[in-house]
Amino acid sequence: MSNHLPPLTQALKKVTKNIQTSLTSYYEEVFYVNYDEYEDPTKLEKKLSDLGIQNHIKDKYKKTAIIIDHGEPLYYVPGSQCPLQYLNLQHCLRNAQIYSTDIILLSHGTTAEKIFVEQYVDPVLSSNHFRVLDLGLDAYRMTLLYDKKDMHSNLHRCNVPLSAMFFHHRFHRQLLAKFILSKALQDSNMISINSHETDFHDEFVLGSHPYSEQKTITAQQLEKNYVLHQRFTNDDWILDSDLQSLYDDNPIKTVAHPMINKDFEGYYHEFLQEGYVNIVNETVFDYSVAKITEKIIYPILIKRPFLLIGSAGSLEYFRSMGYKTFNTVIDESYDTQSDPNKRLKMIFNQITKIADMSKARLDNLVKETEWICEHNYKVFCDSSVGDSFQKKIKKTIE
Repeated sequence: MSNHLPPLTQALKKVTKNIQTSLTSYYEEVFYVNYDEYEDPTKLEKKLSDLGIQNHIKDKYKKTAIIIDHGEPLYYVPGSQCPLQYLNLQHCLRNAQIYSTDIILLSHGTTAEKIFVEQYVDPVLSSNHFRVLDLGLDAYRMTLLYDKKDMHSNLHRCNVPLSAMFFHHRFHRQLLAKFILSKALQDSNMISINSHETDFHDEFVLGSHPYSEQKTITAQQLEKNYVLHQRFTNDDWILDSDLQSLYDDNPIKTVAHPMINKDFEGYYHEFLQEGYVNIVNETVFDYSVAKITEKIIYPILIKRPFLLIGSAGSLEYFRSMGYKTFNTVIDESYDTQSDPNKRLKMIFNQITKIADMSKARLDNLVKETEWICEHNYKVFCDSSVGDSFQKKIKKTIE
């Protein structure tokens, strides 16, 4: 097997191309709107208007689909389950006079699109059919080149309780890094903590429109009901006293490891297989809906049980895809806890518990869950995924 996952963008482009090609069998016209075009509602409206769709005129009707692809986490007002991007999308469709058209929302490992379609579609747009194509982990499975002979469980490699590799630029990852450092877990486990150089959050003047040169909301935008929001979802929250102390009292530092080179985007299964249990540090944590990404693939491929530091309900969503988790040996009740402070501390408790286990207990843990790991690996590496993906597309549009 390759020791490096292909770039996520490469994976998504390949899947999107497959989707567009497949949909031409069902539609006269298929259009695609990507992340960059979608983030700015003013640009999105222009994009949709320029498509020239006139399905509201009977003699100009064509069977049409618009693919909406938003792989990044959506922005939610705290407490809401309707992302602002989808509110703006509806206003854009209305202003561009797009009706009697199939709007196909690509769902990347999240329940966001399903919730939106079931609860928040504007009745004014009822002539459009909003359809959700749940990609799940297909975007990664369909592009990953793997060689099964290299992917034995290799339980003899288990040497330390935990393995983890992550950037610390997100708030919950900073807290994990500070927790690990406060307990000196990096000294007795396979841990790699790296900085992530980005200037995304420094690009825009506070209070300005984050997607264009204009600095104020115009009267025209107010009339069109667009809601301007920051480019990335918030990933911080109000800490309780315990986590606030953890955050304040423990500086973050980079923890390098000789088994990992500087190309940290890579997937290093030999490094990760040294640990009995893998810590999966997801993209979002204090988030309105369940969401998982390619990060959960790592423990699947190395055939190890894992703890998931992600939004509430993510393990339940993962199981809905046909995978299994490890509640027989790990207390996974944290997945049902909506309060981010309580959920994170419950996860920290499990990390501490595993880190303190004897080698005999850890050996039993991986042996008891070996069948689960094999099951998850087979589900992910199913050779019939191409056929099943085509069936998924057909089921979505029929």
